[in-house]
Amino acid sequence: MSATEPECLCMVCGVAVDSLPPEQPYDRRCMDCRLRGRRASWRLRFELNGVSHRTDWCDDFEAVESLREYYVSHGIGSNHRLGRRVTEGDSE
Repeated sequence: MSATEPECLCMVCGVAVDSLPPEQPYDRRCMDCRLRGRRASWRLRFELNGVSHRTDWCDDFEAVESLREYYVSHGIGSNHRLGRRVTEGDSE
């Protein structure tokens, strides 16, 4: 991997992932998190008219990040933050 090439990080624990499984290239978890059944969920928190709001938990980071970018670019709410929840022991 070259110095300019971005490395893929585990969406659960944040360590570098050497390779993604060809059958599930969107599953960006390290081998340890896969074997232990760890998964991450994401949600968006923001304020609108002085009231705090949050979305439901979602396993798709890109979808939650896209929603955050949409809200920010269209001036919907303020103080946009992503939350992460890690669960363990899911059987796969």
